[in-house]
Amino acid sequence: METKNKKPLEILVVEDNPKFLEVSKSVANQESGLNINYAVNYEEAIKLLDSKQIEGIVTDLFFPAVTVSAKKIYEKEGEKVGVIRGRDRTHKSNPFNELSEEPSGLLIGEYALKKDIPFIIVSQGSRHFGDLGEVRYFIQAITNKMYDLKKDGKLRLNDMSSELLKYLSKENKEIYDLFLYRGQHANKEKSEDWKDAFDYIKKEIEN
Repeated sequence: METKNKKPLEILVVEDNPKFLEVSKSVANQESGLNINYAVNYEEAIKLLDSKQIEGIVTDLFFPAVTVSAKKIYEKEGEKVGVIRGRDRTHKSNPFNELSEEPSGLLIGEYALKKDIPFIIVSQGSRHFGDLGEVRYFIQAITNKMYDLKKDGKLRLNDMSSELLKYLSKENKEIYDLFLYRGQHANKEKSEDWKDAFDYIKKEIEN
């Protein structure tokens, strides 16, 4: 819906779950000043980002990608700073290998940071509890390790290929800053959580 005197903001929503997508659309239809573009996988999202002037992104964390693997990318980034194990010290390899789904939303976050586009990653905690915990824990472990190495002068951030990890490590941020929570986890079946996400993005764009 367009406001009277202002051009609507171009927002990208990346969500592959049909039920959650319908809730998002019902909320978006009541929001003024937004033009929502929808994608259900990584390739659709990148196509829209490359072809339109997207001003803000609300993205799922786990969704399909055919041309790229976030798991493999972040596995390599972890190895660069010496983080190869997760919470369970019996892990013989990077725990990203053990995720049942691709955390492709992290790559959308990478794109957003490179292009200076406000974004938020919203994950359904009850649906991805184990995988979400691994992602949060492991990325926090990587960024904390990067921060320690940077303090000791043993790491130059420009040697890292991950914009997301550089962003998190730069201010010693935690992965929690990138997630929208109502209580502990977002519930994308609730319209208020989508409204919170849209309100957050609008505020970030205005700032």
